[in-house]
Amino acid sequence: MGFIFLISNTYIIVTFLIVTGNIIQIPHLFRAFAPTYYLIGPLLLFYFRGAVFNKVIVWNKDWPHFLPALIQFIDLIPFYLKPSFEKREILERILVDSRLTDFEGSGFLDAEIHSILRLVFLFAYLVYLLICLFKSRRRIHQFQNGKSFFQLLFLTLVVFLLGVINSSIYLINSFYSDLPTSLSSSSFPYFVLVGSSFVVYLFLHGFIFFMPETTFSLPDPSKLKKYDMLKKDTAEVTEPIETKKELELSASILSKLEIGMRVEKWFQINGLTVEECAKKLECERYILSKLINGHYKMRFNDYVNFHRVEFVKNEIKKGSTKKITLEGLSEEAGFNSRTTFYNAFIKHEGLSPQEYLKRS
Repeated sequence: MGFIFLISNTYIIVTFLIVTGNIIQIPHLFRAFAPTYYLIGPLLLFYFRGAVFNKVIVWNKDWPHFLPALIQFIDLIPFYLKPSFEKREILERILVDSRLTDFEGSGFLDAEIHSILRLVFLFAYLVYLLICLFKSRRRIHQFQNGKSFFQLLFLTLVVFLLGVINSSIYLINSFYSDLPTSLSSSSFPYFVLVGSSFVVYLFLHGFIFFMPETTFSLPDPSKLKKYDMLKKDTAEVTEPIETKKELELSASILSKLEIGMRVEKWFQINGLTVEECAKKLECERYILSKLINGHYKMRFNDYVNFHRVEFVKNEIKKGSTKKITLEGLSEEAGFNSRTTFYNAFIKHEGLSPQEYLKRS
């Protein structure tokens, strides 16, 4: 996600320099970042895979995603090698007639073709990501790094909107004989797009700063202690011993909690409270609540109900409903009422128990 913002910010800076005419003072910036604009779609895909499935880039399989950017880079090498004075001459002609932007300083393919292709590729990546999001919505809702399905969906759509706006800003220059520098009636669409792009950028930056749990992965407490070993290789301030002990204690509590829920089936205790669970784990109530909220991004009751729903699902798959009703299974799972059972099942699965039973 950081690379997406870096690429987008360079686009805004270069566009601003072209509109104001200051690009002539730094001619080597013209077209310098053009190939990277192809990477927004792939980077969004890699971010999504890492956020939801914790998968990293595998170069021997993912290299085709970088192919369009590499092709444009190779195509622009002759332009990159031109001396500064030739690039200034090209820019002077473009500033007189902005329609030349699509032809001057391009390679084998015109810049307008690349702009259209980038938009098509971005749209293709968006469609693919939306399909993946909907297929994975239950998993995202339950465990994945605290990220909400709707937050990831919204972030994906906003990045796509940003790509559409930026491509439109570039393409609209084809309709002007000179770059719009005033709010005339003919240049109004251009300034609307520039203003919209600025607003979207501000929003996305705010999204990152004020909702970091959505845009960045949170580390697993059970793995945090591994990072403490890095201090041996640095001359920086060392980590306090108490912090390491707390991290190890957190990992131990979470491990015991998982055993209690999955093996000993504590969730079957009707009316199980966080106090009772903390007593079993020999820890303070507030510590257990904080760990469940931080690691699973759930409240204690939601966490317990999740395991109860999983129990009912497994029993349905085993065919237990031939001997016992759904209400009977819910009581066996630890639910204290039919309403609580139905609400929890719908919340975690997105459909009612009867619908799930029909599909099984």
